[in-house]
Amino acid sequence: AEATHAAVTVGSVDAQWTLVVEDDGVGLMEPARMGLGLLGLRERLERAGGTLEIETASEGGVRLDARLPRGPKHESGEA
Repeated sequence: AEATHAAVTVGSVDAQWTLVVEDDGVGLMEPARMGLGLLGLRERLERAGGTLEIETASEGGVRLDARLPRGPKHESGEA
């Protein structure tokens, strides 16, 4: 909330696509509470073998770190 700037970084690390979004807002007011949009995003990433981490950035604001395997998810769990 109240951010005036945001940075988006897309890349590839090891066998994963990465997406990092950081802003300079006030940070997370209630860390344990995520809106339905963020919960839905986390669920979709996890179903595809990925992860989503959301935290207050060290300089303030919020940092969202999403990771997704580059290959398709197989039933055995391998990417």
